[in-house]
Formats: sequence, C-alpha cells, structure tokens
Amino acid sequence: MRAPRARPPGQAQAVGALGRLAEPAAEVVLLRIATDASYTDELRGLAAASLPRTLSHESRRVLREALRVERVPAPIIAGALSALGRAGDRESLPLALRYCLDERPDVVRAAITALADIGEETVTPVLARAAQDVNSAHVTRIQASGALLRLGGSEHRLLLKPYLEHGSPLLQLRALDELIAAGAGPSEVAALLLDRSRALPLRLRALEHLASVGAAADALTAIVDAAGDEPQLRCRAAQALGAQRETRALAVLAGQASSTDAALDLRYRCIEALGTIGGAAALETLSHVAERGKADQLAAAWAARALEQAVSEARR
Repeated sequence: MRAPRARPPGQAQAVGALGRLAEPAAEVVLLRIATDASYTDELRGLAAASLPRTLSHESRRVLREALRVERVPAPIIAGALSALGRAGDRESLPLALRYCLDERPDVVRAAITALADIGEETVTPVLARAAQDVNSAHVTRIQASGALLRLGGSEHRLLLKPYLEHGSPLLQLRALDELIAAGAGPSEVAALLLDRSRALPLRLRALEHLASVGAAADALTAIVDAAGDEPQLRCRAAQALGAQRETRALAVLAGQASSTDAALDLRYRCIEALGTIGGAAALETLSHVAERGKADQLAAAWAARALEQAVSEARR
C-alpha cells in the first residue's frame, strides 16, 4: 500500500477553485481526488465536499459505496456526506442515519447536516434525540436543533433558546447561525439585535445578517439613535443604513452627524451614510456641517468630502 503523500502548498486552493467551476470535467477531477488513497484524507474530504450540487448518478453511487466501507477516515466521511446532502440524495439516508451514531463528533455533525439538506421529515426522531442528548457536544446539539427547524419543526425553536443565552459567545453565535439558516424572519433577528442584555458578538452577528439581506431598517435606525448603546454597533448600523440607501433613516443620521456631542467615529459613519444616500435632505445636512469650518474641524472636513462625492455622483 502506498503511503499518503504530503499535501503540496496550494493544493487545497486548487481543489476549492475546481469546486467553483460549473463544468462536468471539474466533477470528474474532484471525484478522482476524493477516491484516490494516495492523497491525504483531508484533501480527499475537501474534494468530496467541493463536488457540485448537481451530482451525476455515478458520482452519487461512488460516494455511497465509499461510505459503506469500514473504518473510513472522518474527513472523507464528512466530505462525502456533505456532497450527498447538498445533492438531495435520498438513497444515502440510511448512511447518514448510520453515521449519526458515530463516535466522532465531526462525522455526527456532517451526518446531521446531510439529513437536514436531504429534507426527509421521517428522520426527525433521530435528530430530536441528538438535539437532546446530554452526552453529546453542545455544538452537535445545536446543529441537530437547527436541522429540526429546517425540516419545519418550529416548536423546536425552544431547543436553541438556552444556547442563545449561553455563557459562551461561540455557542451563542452557532445557535444564531442555525436560527438564521432555518429561515428566522427579520423581526426575530432584530429582537436579538435590540436586546441590550445580549452579548455584543451576538448582536453584531444579528446586525450583519440584517444588513446582508437589506432588512429591519427601523431596528438599525433605532440602534444608531440609541445613546449609550455599544459604539461599534451604532457605527456598523449607520454603515448598513447607508449601504441600503435608507431614506427613512435620514433624520436620525443627520442628527448624529450634526451633533457635536456624538462620538467622532459615529459622526463619521453617519456623514458617510448621508453621502451615500444622497438627495436634497442629506446634502443640506452635509452642507451645514461642512460650513462649520474650524469650529468643528474634523466633521466639517468629512462632510465637505462626502458632499463633493455625492454631488459628483449625482451628476453622472
């Protein structure tokens, strides 16, 4: 038997690049790497995980056969389950269920994700047991709870609640990510953002999600306007409102940009947002701040630059 060779630098990047190619030839190469014992287990697992969502029947068959072999290394199992799950391969359900009982946490989590991706509701009892198994790692239980939610069991939201309030910020973030992946609405995520009793990393993650989907402008505006709230959060909310070109936030952004009592970093972000949003009201505020000159030197300079850029943009 040949000993696995070391992975040359850049090999993982090449495999990742192949995974982004929507071409049949890429699938062939990735499958060849995934099943070639001369490569490292990690690279083989990465190749399997990088296979396209639209897997051919032959590739699915090969991956299922690979999973039926005894003593398969964990990275290869995880990669193969990931590929089969994304492909919605129902024939691999028994294999995913089998690996839910594996002693390796990474394998169990990959199996749980595959079950959720395949979307077969008959597996909910297995996922429910995994979510409530006190002997399992917290991350595994969170993932199983998220899988249950994705399969349509809204009553399972309660399983994630303790983790959203857990002392570990990492577990809080994992729970929120599962909630978002299960389709949590903007109002539900906004409630976490607005709750000042929550940890800052959790609130920032909620804000980033809302910003990425262009939702909950009212919540973002409230954060900008909330004196005494976390400065980092307020600045990021102002940025998000600018990126969304949210005209309903103009009054609050203008108020903070004009206020000499507001923190400079917040004023900068609000001025920047006003310049991005543009329009008569925003330009009027920028003009007033820019005219202050030495009396408000930094803000005046920022406003003048934002005003110039906004006018230039409007003329294009």
